[in-house]
Amino acid sequence: MSHLVIIGGGLAAISAAQAACNADAALQITILAAEPYLPYQRPMLSKGLATGVDVNKIALKSAAWFDEQRIEMHTSKRVTALETNTRIAICEDGTRIQWDALVLATGASAFSPPIDGVNALTLRTYDDMQRLRTALASADMMTVVGGGILGMEIAWEARKAIHVQILETSPYLLRRQLSEQAAQRVLQYLTANGIEVVTSVDQTQIGALCKGVVCVAAGARADTGLAAGAGLQVGRGIAVNEMMETSVKGIFAAGDVAELPGGFTGLLAIANGQGAIAGANAVAFLNNTPMRSYVITPPPAMLKIGDMSLLSVGDISAGEPLVYQDDARYVELRVLDGKLVAGILMGDVAVGMKLSGAIAKHMDVGTQDALAVLATL
Repeated sequence: MSHLVIIGGGLAAISAAQAACNADAALQITILAAEPYLPYQRPMLSKGLATGVDVNKIALKSAAWFDEQRIEMHTSKRVTALETNTRIAICEDGTRIQWDALVLATGASAFSPPIDGVNALTLRTYDDMQRLRTALASADMMTVVGGGILGMEIAWEARKAIHVQILETSPYLLRRQLSEQAAQRVLQYLTANGIEVVTSVDQTQIGALCKGVVCVAAGARADTGLAAGAGLQVGRGIAVNEMMETSVKGIFAAGDVAELPGGFTGLLAIANGQGAIAGANAVAFLNNTPMRSYVITPPPAMLKIGDMSLLSVGDISAGEPLVYQDDARYVELRVLDGKLVAGILMGDVAVGMKLSGAIAKHMDVGTQDALAVLATL
């Protein structure tokens, strides 16, 4: 019986395991996760800052599911080295596990650049959340360094208990997802709800501006150390082709750790889709059958804080803007050579998935205005 080993404890790992099960019910599958918990929903961590959350209640799959699927799920099983010539994974506790095919879904770690005079925390794992909650319990002020999606989610939850400020080095919030005009509406919403926002902060001045508990939300860096140590090709992530296969045959990578030319990272839909392709192709490799390609589509970034909903998809710096706004709604579509290439929705985001599909197809919008384009979706 062939043995598929999956290293990692996130959505990409679970998606790979499920796809492999669907492709070959007789396959032996083992998941090795470094954390002491069953794989869980990381987006729920920020929502647990104010009230706490039971890690078992945010598990991606129950223990019973792994048993039903005949998947060996090992927690607290950190892999420290890979022997690609013998196909053996060496664990921190000395265990040696042989594989016939391997999926690396080791994810990423929070990026926290040093800040002078500040002992900053991050939020990437369940244990991170517990440390933040402990720190916040005796604090009356919090500084969030980073005005991206995670930074705003953290700030929104923390404001329920203490005063919060956000420090952002860019001229406006969510610079990767929003135009300056759209970001201004987000800024107004945050300040109206008691969150102080400081933009265009010089990096050398961050330490002087920090107050209270400091949490850095400045993105993540792929955990490539295991792959690099085994001689796999790595850059910002583990280099993979469109089949999610690495530079070593029979070893695949998916999720935040994978680097696909022209691809995106950091979103759940990507981890789920890449994991499914990696798992299915690992089975195809074992059975010597054709592999499937991962189709890159522009994934939407979404944010929901309070009663504000936001969706952004595509390159919002491209093309010319078509904008409609009123007190309850903001629509900005980006058009290049008459084709829809990006869009921002705030307020009513019900057509968000249809908008994503239209952008992926570069829908021809002609001379229509923003609302007319949405009406055709």
